[in-house]
Amino acid sequence: MLIARVAPPGSRQYYHARRIAEKLSPAVDTLEPLQWFAVWTMVVAGIVFNSGQVDRFVYWDWSGWFDGFIRITLTTLIFHFGLFKTGFWRVGRMRLDINSIFSHAGWGCILFLIGATGIDFSFSVFLGMIPYIAGFLGGLLIFQFPLELDTENDRWHVTIWDDKFLMFALSTALFGFSAFVGYQLDDPLSSTVSMVVLPFPLVALIWPDHVRHIQRSQFYPLFIFSMFICVRAPWFLVPLGILFFGLRSLNYLRYGIIHPSFGVDHEEI
Repeated sequence: MLIARVAPPGSRQYYHARRIAEKLSPAVDTLEPLQWFAVWTMVVAGIVFNSGQVDRFVYWDWSGWFDGFIRITLTTLIFHFGLFKTGFWRVGRMRLDINSIFSHAGWGCILFLIGATGIDFSFSVFLGMIPYIAGFLGGLLIFQFPLELDTENDRWHVTIWDDKFLMFALSTALFGFSAFVGYQLDDPLSSTVSMVVLPFPLVALIWPDHVRHIQRSQFYPLFIFSMFICVRAPWFLVPLGILFFGLRSLNYLRYGIIHPSFGVDHEEI
């Protein structure tokens, strides 16, 4: 990490930066910025879907950056003051019941429509939304295995392993369904992303229980989805980069951990 080089542990710079991070922590924790990755990605998925309806071969288009920033800003405000204030959005923090899963899927539809809504809005948007929501549900099921950090040993562990086979089997099936429907609708984005991420829940389904499989299956599909979206909407790299590296730096200063991260725990149970 760059900040670890600029402010190595034990240095004066580190303690000065840590005091600043600790002052910011209460406000940051209230905002729950880690959840913004999924929220923003669904909104921008709707944006790039809409642009793909106009031009299937759209690529690296910066023209919609201002409209995109307004939409994800508006969504962040709705998310914070509407969902988090009421305690509704709980993805990744606890095991959801079946009603909550479908309620979250409904909000996934709303997030997608916030991005896809435009002048030429039509029924095709609802049809095209199907593979994205199927993929969203597949990812939602993966997050039914909450991760908790053991600060003493600097290790993550899964708090609930119940229904592992059912959850990952359904997740694999939903990603497969998303890939098939996306292909049938001639949507290269949803079909390709679903095919690429499908092995992650499949590996977690087949291999023995271990936190590293959950870490990979939660982080990498969302990261892959975001990067494919950025191929069409490169401006999305800017808020994603700020959020990703900002959270990594803050968590490094507060807890001494690198999170969010591409790394996983390899110690065997």
